[in-house]
Amino acid sequence: MTTEDVEAFLTDRQARGFNVVWIILHDEGDQAKKPNNYYNDPPFTDGVFTNLGSAYWDHMDDVIRRCAAHGMTVVANVTFVGINAASGYSLNDVLAASDATMTAFGARLGNRYKNYNNIIWLLGGDADPGVSGLFRKLEDIANGIRSADKVHLITLEACRSCGGASSAAHSSVEATRFVFGSTPSWLTLNWVYEQYANTAAGCNRAITQGLPALMGEDWYELEHNMTELRLRNETYWEALNGCTLGRLMGNMAIWTMGGPGNTSGQTWQSQLGSPHSLQFALAGKLMRSRQFWKLAADTGHGYLTAGFGSGPTLSVLARTSDGQTMMAYNPSGNASALTINLAGIRDAGGRAKCWWTNPSTGANTLIATFSNRGTRTFTAPDSNDWVLTLDSDVANLCAPGTCSAR
Repeated sequence: MTTEDVEAFLTDRQARGFNVVWIILHDEGDQAKKPNNYYNDPPFTDGVFTNLGSAYWDHMDDVIRRCAAHGMTVVANVTFVGINAASGYSLNDVLAASDATMTAFGARLGNRYKNYNNIIWLLGGDADPGVSGLFRKLEDIANGIRSADKVHLITLEACRSCGGASSAAHSSVEATRFVFGSTPSWLTLNWVYEQYANTAAGCNRAITQGLPALMGEDWYELEHNMTELRLRNETYWEALNGCTLGRLMGNMAIWTMGGPGNTSGQTWQSQLGSPHSLQFALAGKLMRSRQFWKLAADTGHGYLTAGFGSGPTLSVLARTSDGQTMMAYNPSGNASALTINLAGIRDAGGRAKCWWTNPSTGANTLIATFSNRGTRTFTAPDSNDWVLTLDSDVANLCAPGTCSAR
C-alpha cells in the first residue's frame, strides 16, 4: 500500500472502533511485488533474513507509527511461513537459513521495535508443526526477539488444517499446542486458528492451555460462502466461549489490499463499510461496554441451563469472575429460548437488570429487572440472532454498547 492508502485505511478503521491490525513484516506470498513493498523496496539487501533494506524498513517503521497514532496495536507477523514448500510463502527460506541467521534476524527486529508501544509479535503463519526443523527455526526468531525486547507479547499462528501426513495429528493447532510439550517462556499469548464450525470448540479448548487467548483467524467475509449471520456466529461464539481477548475479523478484499489473492471482485476501499465491518464494530462496542477481561465461559452450563443447542444453533454464555455481568448469545432468536440461572449475578439488592441487543444493528431492548434467585427463561424478540446481557442492578451499568467499561 502507498502511505496515502495506509493513512486512509487506518483513519476509517479507527473511526469504527477497530484497535488491532495484523501486518506481515516480510511476505513472499500475497503482495503484488513480493517480497518488495509498493515502492519496490526490497526487505533485505543480501540474503534473505540478513541485512535489512533501509528504505523498506523505514517505510515499515512509518506504518507502525501511524498505527499507534490511530490507536492500533500491530500484530507484527515476522514472516509468513506457509503450510508446505509449495504454498508460496517463506517456509523454504526459513528452513534453509541457519540457526544463527534466524536468531540474528529476530534480534534485529526486537532491537528495532523494542521501544514501540503497540507491538505484539507473531511467529509462523499456517505453520505446520509436523514440518521437521520448523519449530527450532521459529524458536530461534523468538529467542532473538527476546534477547533485545523483554516486554512485548509473542504468539504464534500454527495451521488450521495442515497438509501431508501430519494432517490428522496436527489439524487445528493453537499456539500452545504447536510445541506438543511445555509452553516455552517466550510464548505469552495463545492464538487460536479455526474454521467456522469449530470456532467455539477451539476457544473452549484454549481455556485449558494456560495462556490468555484470542481468535487470530477464522473464516472471512467474501470467503467460504460466509453470510452475515455466520460471521456474527463466529464473533460471539468465540468471545463468549474462551477467546476472552477477542477476535480479528477478515474480509478477502481487505486482507489482500489489491493483491493477487483477491478473487472477490471487490476493492478494499469498497469493503470498509461492508456488513461485517459494521457489525463487527458493533460487537467491539458491546464487549467493551462490560468488563470483558473478567469473562469466563460457562462450559459446565451452571448458568445457561437450557437452550444451549448445538452446531449452528449453539448458544453460549460467559460470566465475569465477580458476578457483575453475564452475557449470552442466541443464534436462533425466538426459535430457541434460553434458561438462565440468575444466581450467577451478584447484587447487594438481589436484582439483575436484563437487556436484549440486536447484533445486526446494535439496538438495545431493556427487558426488566428481576430477582437474582432461581432460573428464568428468556425468549428473544424475533427470529434474528440476539445477545442477552444480565447485570448487577446496583452496578448501574450503561446500556450495552454505549460506553467503555473500566
